[in-house]
Order: sequence, then structure tokens, then C-alpha cells
Amino acid sequence: SHDWGCYHGYLFDEKYPNYISDMMSMDVGLGIDERVKSKLFIVVYQLFLTIGFLIGGKIGTKMTHMFLNLSKKGKYGYTPQNEALIDSSYNYKYFYLWKNMLGSVFCKKRKILTGYKASCPWAYIYAKDKIAMFHSQSFLLKLSQNPKNELHMVRGGHWMMFEHSDFLVDIIKRRNP
Repeated sequence: SHDWGCYHGYLFDEKYPNYISDMMSMDVGLGIDERVKSKLFIVVYQLFLTIGFLIGGKIGTKMTHMFLNLSKKGKYGYTPQNEALIDSSYNYKYFYLWKNMLGSVFCKKRKILTGYKASCPWAYIYAKDKIAMFHSQSFLLKLSQNPKNELHMVRGGHWMMFEHSDFLVDIIKRRNP
């Protein structure tokens, strides 16, 4: 899984442990980059997209496309195939995530994925050339301590699967003969 797929996969595994026999996730682990600059970037872009979702309509969609235009820049930029179809409703997941995170702070709800441990072996692949990492160093350390797990850092940005497709397919084939 990649990006939001990782998040949903972790939630599924947490709710239905031992249903998944092997997990491979790309670029979104547990915790976030400890650097202040990274945390600030994550909060700003996610809240910007959350506000775009809440505003909705033409303004919310314009905000969404502003962020899309930023994500196209640089060596590892990415342009979605159906960009014209993307509107502010795509930001619902950011709204839902922040609603739950703030709810856990102010309403004493259990924090999302707090104490989560995968119920199966795990391959985690992340790209090193990004503004912020969607995992913590303690997550990488904990993952590396289980010999059944794999940890790979690759060159590139968030959309690493376009540059490293053969490498990723090899991992999938090896882990699932």
C-alpha cells in the first residue's frame, strides 16, 4: 500500500489482527519526522487541504489545485492523470484525520493507532528525498529489530513507485511466492 492506503491498512490490521499474512507499505509508516521543519510542513499542508475541504466548491477546489501545482515541482514531482477531476472532496481524509486527532486531545478519545503493532511481517519502503518523512526514527528502529521485517530507503520522492517499480515488484514476489 502507499500513502493513505498504508493508513487504512494499519487501521484494518489493528481491528482485524492476523487477517493479513504479510504487509508492504510505502512512504507512510508510524509517527512522523522529528525535525521541526518537517512537522511544520506536515501540519501546514494538511490543515490547508482540510480547510479546502471545509470550504468546498470552487474555492476549496482552487486550494486543492494550488497544492497539486506545488507537488509537481522539483525533480520528483508528480502530475496526476485525471487532474481536472480532482476537487476539494479529495481532502476528506485530511479532515477526518485531524478531526480524530483533535478529538483524542480534547474529548479524551483513544489516539489513532496508538500502540499499534503489526500482526504480520512487514516490508517498509520509503523515499529519502522529501521535505518530510511520514515515519519516526523510533518506528524504523523498532521495525528493523524483527528479522522477518524489511526496511528499504530508496532515492526519490513520494511517488517512488514510478522510478523503482521493478525493485518493488521483486519485493512483492519474494515475500509472496
